[in-house]
Amino acid sequence: MSTEMEAIGHSAVVAVGEFTSEAQAARTKPKSTWLRFEMSTPNPWIVACGRAALFVVIALIWEIGARVHVINPFFWSQPSEIAKTWWIGVQSGQVWQDTLY
Repeated sequence: MSTEMEAIGHSAVVAVGEFTSEAQAARTKPKSTWLRFEMSTPNPWIVACGRAALFVVIALIWEIGARVHVINPFFWSQPSEIAKTWWIGVQSGQVWQDTLY
């Protein structure tokens, strides 16, 4: 019986030792370039340009949809009309009064 226990204990130790060496080997393996790219911090300029491009695309879809009447312009005005009204308010000073009030 003790030989069985020793055999079981020995195999368990070997199994743990093998597992430890495999884990160490996995830690020391170089990561693939795809993983390095995925885990790297993105360039802030690329992120900012992507956000600006997304805003422009959404505004263009909104503008075209309102002009073609896919979107009801009475409820969802055109971005160009909103910008015109905002600029008139800036020139008259009304926007600043309303904002600061």
